Amino acid sequence: MERQPFSIGEYYHVYNRGNDRRNVFLDETDYQKFLGALRRIRKYGSTWRMTGSSRNLRIVAFCLNPNHFHFVVQQTAKVDISRFFQQLCTSYTMYFNKRHRRSGTLFQGPFRSSHVDSDPYLTWVTNYVNGNAELHGITKDARLYPWSSYPEYLSPSRASIFNDDLVLRQFEGGMDYDVFAQRQIKVMKSNRIASFPFQD
Repeated sequence: MERQPFSIGEYYHVYNRGNDRRNVFLDETDYQKFLGALRRIRKYGSTWRMTGSSRNLRIVAFCLNPNHFHFVVQQTAKVDISRFFQQLCTSYTMYFNKRHRRSGTLFQGPFRSSHVDSDPYLTWVTNYVNGNAELHGITKDARLYPWSSYPEYLSPSRASIFNDDLVLRQFEGGMDYDVFAQRQIKVMKSNRIASFPFQD
């Protein structure tokens, strides 16, 4: 099925998981390498063409779990989301296969995406992504999970890859957001929606 084109100014939930649901992050080094590749491509563009077409990607939220990742991003005039994530996954797969002495496909095909078509849905999916590690039982407290944007919502740092305050503008600060997010995460856990959007 052909992917629908991304529209400038719109937000999207982008996600993918390991082929055969295998883990794609085996240790801290793997997580760091993935984020390092993201920062490099975001700054310079493709590692093999250096065109800069992927610069200034706006990231609203992200979470890296052992066998899958989630991002909420915005399509801008200077960024091609499809190309960005193709480059990112290819670069990381090359690193992973070399380091772990394997070959072949690492991710379950091309990344998937869904259009975030309203502000309420943007807030909901941001909370879903920020709390994803807790929803899957990977951590007891998503606020302490180092491979997501949740800690950055509470205390932004210079090293953060999070750079869009659209969601935070709805709150009086990180603590106000935290109260809201914790309430929503509890509802999600009670409704057992951790598998969204991987329903198959």
